[in-house]
Amino acid sequence: MALQKLTRADFEMLQGDGRPGRGPSSEYIAFLKSLKNGEGGKAIVADEGITRQSVKNRLNSAAKTLGVGIKYHRSGAQEVMFEVVEAGSVAPRKTRGPGKKTLAAQEMDTAQA
Repeated sequence: MALQKLTRADFEMLQGDGRPGRGPSSEYIAFLKSLKNGEGGKAIVADEGITRQSVKNRLNSAAKTLGVGIKYHRSGAQEVMFEVVEAGSVAPRKTRGPGKKTLAAQEMDTAQA
């Protein structure tokens, strides 16, 4: 028989495209489980063999699985420093507004008024 029973955890490891192995790494999950709120860590990008953004993506995926938040701290180009926080306590980055008008646009507004 070619059928196999899957648990809820198996389904969680299958991200949106349904292919196995796309879920968060067990190494990242195990590390985040060992941390309490307010504790953190540092990943050296060269040791991981992947890009800085990939490290952050893997941390975010593992944090989402565990129901915790990650707050990133400024660090060098070859490292990622982070802190474990309560889920939802990290505010999303603010988007920029329309910005200032250029001098020419300001002059046009005053000329029309």
